[in-house]
Amino acid sequence: MSFRQRLTGFFVAIVILPMAIVGFVLFQLIEDNETGKADASLAAQQEVEINLYRAARDRAQTAATQIAADRQLATALQDDDAAAARERADELLESRRARRIVIVRGGEAYVDVGSRSATAPASARLLTADRQAAGELQVSVEEAAQYANEAASLVDGEVVVSSDGRVLGSSLPAGAAADLPDEGDITVGAEDYRAASFGAPGFLGERTRVLTLAATGATEDDVTRSRLLAAMLLGGFFILAFVFALVVSRSLQQQIGGVLSAARRLGSGDLDARVPTVGNDEFADLGREFNKMAEQLQERLAELQRERERVQSSMRRLGQAVGSNLDAEALLQLVVETAVEGVDADAGRVIVRDAEGELHEAARVGLGNGLGETVRQAEARALKAGRPQTVAAPGSVALAHPLRVHETDGQVSEVAGVVSVGRAGRPFSLAETELFHYLAAQAAVSVENVGRHEAVARQSVTDPLTRLANRPAVRRGARRRGRARDAARPAARVRPARSRRLQGRQRRVRPPAGGRRPARGGSRDAPGMPRHRHPRALRRGGTRGDPPGRGP
Repeated sequence: MSFRQRLTGFFVAIVILPMAIVGFVLFQLIEDNETGKADASLAAQQEVEINLYRAARDRAQTAATQIAADRQLATALQDDDAAAARERADELLESRRARRIVIVRGGEAYVDVGSRSATAPASARLLTADRQAAGELQVSVEEAAQYANEAASLVDGEVVVSSDGRVLGSSLPAGAAADLPDEGDITVGAEDYRAASFGAPGFLGERTRVLTLAATGATEDDVTRSRLLAAMLLGGFFILAFVFALVVSRSLQQQIGGVLSAARRLGSGDLDARVPTVGNDEFADLGREFNKMAEQLQERLAELQRERERVQSSMRRLGQAVGSNLDAEALLQLVVETAVEGVDADAGRVIVRDAEGELHEAARVGLGNGLGETVRQAEARALKAGRPQTVAAPGSVALAHPLRVHETDGQVSEVAGVVSVGRAGRPFSLAETELFHYLAAQAAVSVENVGRHEAVARQSVTDPLTRLANRPAVRRGARRRGRARDAARPAARVRPARSRRLQGRQRRVRPPAGGRRPARGGSRDAPGMPRHRHPRALRRGGTRGDPPGRGP
């Protein structure tokens, strides 16, 4: 999975999913809120209708009290004259502005006059003229349709009044109010309503139901507007979150791309690759650490390059040392240069004694920056003690190693020379000190070997007994010089010359026919006499007449 896909998944996880959940919950809350508001409004409408119903009952109660006190009605009831009671009830219906009068005896209607759609009845006890119970009087002064229209105008809804499933009055069109439930969401015609009802006592023990219908169209419009507003807010937040996530994603991709590009350049060998760092966040810290790593890597590679150059230089010096191992001055110069570079010193030199025993400088590298005095102190101590010395002064340090030490009875009698190095600042480490003394000791051995070679060379050219020139050595030297001259000539000229010389040499060494090769120098020795040995041949273990390098 790529980094962009991970960022996309992260954005979906922390933005889109939470926003979808929040949107769903918010829409549900909006609907519940609007529904609650509609229910509260419906309850308020019912409260108005109940109060209006109570007012109608109060008016009916007043009328019932007056009708129950009528003497003619009481006399008719006392005489059990139903016709007279009905006639008087009709008169009272008109005079008291009642809508219905019902006299109940024995649980049944004894007298029932007026409109059957009257509602909100009030009751009173009927007494005869002699103050005996004559039944129950029920009176209504309000038509159900009148009540429904008045209540509907007050509550801005619809009202249906019914009794035992029979519609008494309604503000709805005729026939639309039948068989309506007591509560819930209903549809009447093309309109949606939310219904609620309450009950009240009616005529002859019936229950009167007053159904309130509140139109839900306004509530749905409110819900739609609220949801639209919430959707706009969520959409704006989503756009802002998307833009912010896009900016952050591109910024992260640029930073990661910069690190990746620098890493690729670094991996391809470009050690100058750096990551641009902006700010103080974690990516900036990562870039700074990467740049530090690149700088350290560059320094390490530069150090390795310097070490490689140092090794190459040492190899060249080794070649020079092999080529000049018989040249004391060149060898000493190589020794001091190798010592200075090997221990990372700033300066160094070699002092040796000449034939008269005087000390003189044979080679040197540097000695500036105030190191001369420190180096001289180290040399003086090494000359006096005949052992390696270390001298530390403020700001500088020096090492010295004697070349050759001559001891007499355990005491140092003479030091042939001293190799010394020095540098400013930090002291020499233990490894550097050991390396220097090792190089100096090997240099002492090399210088001593050069001296022995020179002595042997002198002895090989001069006879130690007669102090005269050694003829075989002179001839060998002449042959070496001739070969050197031949090597310097063109190859076409060298081959014939060498060929002629070889042929002449072969002719000279060919033994005579049928006889023994005479011994070298035999013409000078008498037959049967032993040959005397030449002093040079004595050292080789042979005789004067033997070939060079052979014994008897």
